[in-house]
This record gives sequence, C-alpha cells and structure tokens, in this order.
Amino acid sequence: MKRANRRWSALKKKLDQAILEVVQARAKVDSVASKAEAATNMAEAEVTLKSLTMSRSKQGKGSELDRAQYLLRLSNDEFQRKNYSGALYLAQQAKKCLMEYRTSQPALKKSASSDETAFAVPLPLRVIKRSNVRQGPGTDYKIIATLPPHSLVTGFIYKGSWVKVRSKNNIIGWIHQDLVKGL
Repeated sequence: MKRANRRWSALKKKLDQAILEVVQARAKVDSVASKAEAATNMAEAEVTLKSLTMSRSKQGKGSELDRAQYLLRLSNDEFQRKNYSGALYLAQQAKKCLMEYRTSQPALKKSASSDETAFAVPLPLRVIKRSNVRQGPGTDYKIIATLPPHSLVTGFIYKGSWVKVRSKNNIIGWIHQDLVKGL
C-alpha cells in the first residue's frame, strides 16, 4: 500500500509539473500573441493618425486627433514596459478617437453614391504632373483647380479611375488616378 501511495504521489507530482509547464507555455504564447496584436493595432493607429493629420481641415482643431496622439504615446510607453495588454487597449482607444474624427469630417465620410468607395483610411498622395481637380469624377465636370507637380493631396474616396482628394489649401475635388501616386 505504501508503495502504491508513493507511486501515486510521484505521478501526481509529475502531473502537477506538466500542468505548470503547460500554463507557463500558454502564458508565453499569450504574451507573444498580445505583443503582436498590440504592435499591429499601434501601427494601424499611427498610419491612420498620419493620414488624418495630413488631411486635417485648417478650420478644425482636431481634438480627437490630439487625443489619439496622446493615447498612442501612452500605448508606446506600455509596450516598452512589456505591458502588451495595456498597449493594445490604448491603441484601440486611439483608433476609436480617429474614427470619431473621421466621421465628424463631412468630406471624409463615405459618399452616399453606391458606386463610390471610401478608402479604409485617408491615403496620402503626390501629384505626378500638372493636374486638373474637377467637381466630379470625369472629364465632363468643371475644373475647380489646377495643381502643380509634386503637390501633396489626400485621397479618401474613389469611383472608377477617379480619386476624390483634398489639397493642402483645402481644395476638395476629383483627380484621375493616373495623375497621382502614393507616398
């Protein structure tokens, strides 16, 4: 009987050690997964913030943008401290602020037209050569401005081969996709 008890005790000890090893391995996997998820969310928020900052209206203060930037700094601090869950939470909060800002800007909202599609985030673009900006997506629409080569614009909607853009001096109109390239 004593022998059976010792054997049972030894097996139980091995089982407890195996369980601890599984728990430790699981914690490492969760940590790596949350680290990757936090890094991904932080990068998405940073790209969106950069794009929205470039397209920010001169009239608007962009308090949501400022809040998002602050939350991203906090997220980065937590990431450096290896608090990946905290970094993930803060990055997600920053992304919410950015979405609030985006939906508060009339020119950045998704168009009512079903054949127009909004980009997931505003897209920073550079004008390739002297280009006309038109009231609508086509050559039959009135020219509202002409942009010189290397002008920076932000694209936020496309329809066919046309992109709706906002220039640095807040001109909003359509430009053909062959006349712009990504940064």
